[in-house]
Amino acid sequence: MEPQPPKLTASLTLPKRLLLALLLQHGALHTAQLAKMMQRSEQDIRTELEHLIRLGLVETMAGTNGSYHVRALAAPLVTFELRDQNLV
Repeated sequence: MEPQPPKLTASLTLPKRLLLALLLQHGALHTAQLAKMMQRSEQDIRTELEHLIRLGLVETMAGTNGSYHVRALAAPLVTFELRDQNLV
């Protein structure tokens, strides 16, 4: 059996994985939109997004006044992993 590559989303909490799924499905969203969709406070969402940014999975979109999206290099693998978990 071949060794499996490490999973990007394996150690993430369910709320973080759901944030990634929303961003993948909608392309780019503002904190307020994400908070409404997840029924959480904007501060909670910002905290989760800051962690995902530090991990290199999410970034702010230039010229959108604060929209977030999944980084292009991370998107294919994150999509594959979240699909495997039935989140997208």
